[in-house]
Amino acid sequence: MKLSVFWLVLILIIARFQLHADPVVTNIRVAQRPGTTLVDITYDLSTTNIEEVDLSVSVSTNGGSSYDLPATNFTGLHVISTGTSANNVIVWNMGADWTNQFSTNVWFRIIATDRSLMALIPPGSFSMGDALDGDAGALPVHTVYVSAFYMDRYDVTKALWDSVYQWAITNGYSFNNPGSGKAANHPVQTVSWYDAVKWCNARSEKEGRVPAYYTDAGLSARYRTGQVAPYVNWSSGYRLPTEAEWEKAARGGLSGKRFPWGDTITHSQANYYS
Repeated sequence: MKLSVFWLVLILIIARFQLHADPVVTNIRVAQRPGTTLVDITYDLSTTNIEEVDLSVSVSTNGGSSYDLPATNFTGLHVISTGTSANNVIVWNMGADWTNQFSTNVWFRIIATDRSLMALIPPGSFSMGDALDGDAGALPVHTVYVSAFYMDRYDVTKALWDSVYQWAITNGYSFNNPGSGKAANHPVQTVSWYDAVKWCNARSEKEGRVPAYYTDAGLSARYRTGQVAPYVNWSSGYRLPTEAEWEKAARGGLSGKRFPWGDTITHSQANYYS
């Protein structure tokens, strides 16, 4: 099997990796302001040893069966933590996201995270692909909507890989390669895609989270061994980013540029071979 230098960056949709307790959102209440299209989402927040919290809100129009309304116009999604606080408010401009619509079956889900460990990639549409260099593989440029997610700020280090790997091989996991790296704080490399996916599941299990990858359509058999095309529970655990998620995060909010900051690059911005 061919191996490649595989920079492993993980994303986590519902929960996230932390060295302390996750921030907890409770007691969500929702009310539309009379005579307006503004919606106040009130909630209580509990945190432990967390200074700043990022929040993301998902909206369901079918009683929680799916949270896929493309809502992006929120204020109040960044909170300076005070330990435990009640009656915090997020304001949703419903009129901007859901024009002339009405339902009595709208549900809201709030995800809170310590902003220091993972980066929040906000929901929204972006132009995927480009026509910068005549690469047919980057065409056609097309609009893609991506829901909010959290992504590791840095590549998975060899030290983190080893920590999860050692736990995994004593808990029913098998890998094709143990991984390598120039140093403990350098990115892990020389691992296969299958290894990376199983490692994601192991990291989820090690932290007591529900894994993302399974070997059956019913999502009951956790993917721990072999080389299979897994089924994915998109709303739990650590997993690899999709191509669209990766590109949206890498663009940094810019469109039609080669890099997150523009079209040119220097060694002060990236360590690369030129």
